[in-house]
Amino acid sequence: MTQSKEEVSVLLTFVRHGETLYNRSRTIQGQLDIPLSNEGLEQADKLGRFIKCNAQKTHGTQCFSFVPTPQLIVKSPLSRASETAIRVRKEAGWESIQMLDNDLVKEICFGQCEGFK
Repeated sequence: MTQSKEEVSVLLTFVRHGETLYNRSRTIQGQLDIPLSNEGLEQADKLGRFIKCNAQKTHGTQCFSFVPTPQLIVKSPLSRASETAIRVRKEAGWESIQMLDNDLVKEICFGQCEGFK
């Protein structure tokens, strides 16, 4: 007798943090905890609003979901990633979605090169 296997589908969506002053000046940041610039804060807000606006589009009587609601938000503990995730979650209307820090998604360390152009 053969057992049937239940298929599980997982959708992963990756979002990069908003701009930092180090990004703008092309400075290596690696794991240095550089916060978002004003532009980066606005980028995160815009992404959240875009997600909210595109979460459900109606075409006639059918509703299509283009951006599914996540079950969990996994983010780097660095402030630029945290600020991005917090702002996107708020603007998208996902305040009830749990966020989890995970070092495995932290930017790689560039050692002594961090802070140099």
